[in-house]
Amino acid sequence: MRNYQDDIKRRGGTILFECKGAECGGSPNFSSRLRFGGFQHMSISAYLYPEERVKEPLFSNGACALKEEITDQRYAATELPSAHVSVLTYTVTAPRGGCAALNDRTVAVIDILEGKGREEKMVTVRADEMATSIAGMGRVALYGIYFDSNRAEIRPESDATLQQIGSC
Repeated sequence: MRNYQDDIKRRGGTILFECKGAECGGSPNFSSRLRFGGFQHMSISAYLYPEERVKEPLFSNGACALKEEITDQRYAATELPSAHVSVLTYTVTAPRGGCAALNDRTVAVIDILEGKGREEKMVTVRADEMATSIAGMGRVALYGIYFDSNRAEIRPESDATLQQIGSC
């Protein structure tokens, strides 16, 4: 976990939240599959990766990594300049059976949510379309009138729409 956190800090990121073991809530030994006595005993692994989210075949490394009993869980929610990164690490406890190959191995499950800027498109509204909508439905939905956040002034990009409204 520390290696991931150090790398995120080197890249200009920050650690928003971190926990280990029981600090993460629920039972720190339960994986995505293991739920005992309801949700109060689930680990953070079961919240982030519920069993129904695991699509890997039974006894594959992916299924074993997410469905076997675990120990030493650690979690960090972090933020990079262009993404949010969730890091969950734990050690798999599977001494026997089809998942024994992962016994005492550390697993890191990482989710990266990259921000994408909103696509800005200029929407033009025509007076004849507004008139038809008002005549047919008694109302019109208008797009293309822009404001800055927390401001009442209309932005200049709105001029084309306002001109069409004025010619109705």
